[in-house]
Amino acid sequence: MPDRCRTLPPAANPLRLLARIPPTQIGFVNAIVESYEGACVMRTRDAARGEVEFWVMRDFRPAFDRMIDGFRQEMMIEFSAADPEDWDSFEERGFVKR
Repeated sequence: MPDRCRTLPPAANPLRLLARIPPTQIGFVNAIVESYEGACVMRTRDAARGEVEFWVMRDFRPAFDRMIDGFRQEMMIEFSAADPEDWDSFEERGFVKR
């Protein structure tokens, strides 16, 4: 695959955070993340399982945390340092909209 087709993380040594969210909420979360231009980028790893990845600029971590706190009032979000392949199924982890 040519280099121009690869998905590359943003510059500036971002924090890379893996998360699970309800699959039905991926579009909503991505729209909000995009509104924080330059603060973070969201990438969907597996839409059916709700697996996403955030690349967060270190200077924007406090704003990112506030954004996530707001999402947690509407949905379940779990962050993991583990490989997504090791996660239990979505249902077993209690990912349901409150």
